[in-house]
Amino acid sequence: MLPCSEKDAKFTAVFFAEQKYGWAVGSGGAIIASTGGGRLWRAQASGVDADLTDVFFTSNRDGWAVGDRGTIIRTTNGGGQWTLENSHTDHRLERVYFYKDKGWAVGFGGVILKYSDDYRTSSETKPAIRPRTDQ
Repeated sequence: MLPCSEKDAKFTAVFFAEQKYGWAVGSGGAIIASTGGGRLWRAQASGVDADLTDVFFTSNRDGWAVGDRGTIIRTTNGGGQWTLENSHTDHRLERVYFYKDKGWAVGFGGVILKYSDDYRTSSETKPAIRPRTDQ
């Protein structure tokens, strides 16, 4: 069951950090969370109006969401509060992933953002794409 205000949102990604703890993100900055394995969902205030495209949690407390206009938001308390992070790009970010203390976000325009250490340092790189010459 969805909260009333979130029923019109188009959800684009869902992530479960553990069997019981899950989050979904979508249009207009919509975020919903479940602590009951997806049976019931409650809205969380993202603090942004950008469409969110992906969400990833490293625990049931620490998570990230990305989306339009280079939007990156972070929570350290399970979504009780989301904080806008500076991505240094205005390209749409499509995916976010973390492994241990390193994270990556990728998006339009060939943008690849890498986060390390305290999760607040970022660098934008564009992959070198070379044409095949063996054909």
